[in-house]
Amino acid sequence: MTFCAGLDLRELAAQREAGAVETHGLEDALATLERCPHPTIAAVQGDAIAGGCELALHCDLRVGGDTARFAMPLARLGIAVPIGLTWKLVDTIGAAPTKELLFTGEAVGAEAALALGLVNRVVTAADLQSVVAGLARAIAQNAPLSVRAMKAFVQRLADERRQLRRDDLDTLFRQVRESADAREGLAAQRERRAPVFRGA
Repeated sequence: MTFCAGLDLRELAAQREAGAVETHGLEDALATLERCPHPTIAAVQGDAIAGGCELALHCDLRVGGDTARFAMPLARLGIAVPIGLTWKLVDTIGAAPTKELLFTGEAVGAEAALALGLVNRVVTAADLQSVVAGLARAIAQNAPLSVRAMKAFVQRLADERRQLRRDDLDTLFRQVRESADAREGLAAQRERRAPVFRGA
């Protein structure tokens, strides 16, 4: 079972062949989710890969089934996580764990995700839906104006960080997105072979 496998790699390859990989639609959808004034809860069962991991991260709370796995394997494809989404990961788990997750592309299981702060709780897969429903009920019993205000208070810090100067980082992101390595990584994935990256 998969929570969300992220973007369609065939679509990414087609975009790359057309000139560049675009992730604005994903970033906009995640920003909309994050700005929702009501608390959001991700019930993660199975794999949450790349954009799927980010989907879970952009929910306020995450409950993982014991079979959940999280991974950001974009470096294996020769592409980079968009800047804003990288910062969201750093906000959630810290710089060093973010680097390991992004640099290696390796998946982490539910218990490791709990230790990192990727999830708030881990429960058996059989109990996942009932635990999430109970958590939602507990939140819904509280004063809605209080919950909404406190969500806004927490969100403001993340919003402020996103205003940091990033023009040089945007340039780096474009270089990666338009690189021969990005073409090679997507082609290798499609052809089910190991990529040969040349750093160009």
